[in-house]
Amino acid sequence: MNRSLNLHMELLEDVAAPGDAQDFVEGVAVGLGAVAAVVGIIAFT
Repeated sequence: MNRSLNLHMELLEDVAAPGDAQDFVEGVAVGLGAVAAVVGIIAFT
């Protein structure tokens, strides 16, 4: 779980770098989706 959180923070930092609000919102949505997918995969294995 902690690893997923660290990955999510790295994704947020990468997305925040360009400073474009629209890209940031899309990046957060993609990041949350990726974290949810990873957690889901871990939960079902």
